[in-house]
Amino acid sequence: MKWKIPKIWEGTCWIIGGGVSISEQFNIPSTLIPQTREEFYQFGEYLEPIYKDNVIGVNVGAFLSDKIPVAFWGDSETYSDFKNWYDNFGGLKISAAGKFSEKRYTSIYHLYKNNKEGITKKNDEVSWASRNSASAAISLAYHLGATRIILLGIDLQTTNGRAHWHAGYPNKLKTPTIAQLRRGMKHPLLKKDPPFNKHMKGYPLIAKDAEKLGIEIINASPESRLTCFKKMSVQEILNG
Repeated sequence: MKWKIPKIWEGTCWIIGGGVSISEQFNIPSTLIPQTREEFYQFGEYLEPIYKDNVIGVNVGAFLSDKIPVAFWGDSETYSDFKNWYDNFGGLKISAAGKFSEKRYTSIYHLYKNNKEGITKKNDEVSWASRNSASAAISLAYHLGATRIILLGIDLQTTNGRAHWHAGYPNKLKTPTIAQLRRGMKHPLLKKDPPFNKHMKGYPLIAKDAEKLGIEIINASPESRLTCFKKMSVQEILNG
């Protein structure tokens, strides 16, 4: 369903990405690699301190808690992989995948992809300059009214053979099982060229636009390859 983003927020918004650093920043045991709904909720309990603020769960990050108000994803396959979970999500469901512009998706709000801007000027678009959902969610957070955006799990690298804090996406690559990951099996992304270099390209545009718009963006992944935003640990942010 076509949509224009309303300004309904103010202040801080946390964007939950997919990087492994989330586990370290919230002191989550390395053996907790969620795959089932129960494991997602167990993982999400560690993130409890951020739920007092506005939160956008990117892709499966939306399923960590029923306190997350917004689910956002940019690729239609993500919805296909977790359709039942999305259908039962209680907050706003927003996607930049073209199929969701169709009228039959009455519960999913659709936004257009803008490949040129870092943060979009129009409130019916999100930036797709980095070709990934987490960066696009920055435009969404801005149009919703956030003036301070904190990025979680925007690592743009693999860590100990893992690309995600969760078990991965079932239909894209042959993903190791939970048991195999816990035994140290490396994620198959390492056998291919990871998409991280492609994703890096749009973030400088985002940083430039954020400065013009007066938006503070903090990268809460101190070891992230992304260097165009101020880096702070989660603990430093929560301690003010």
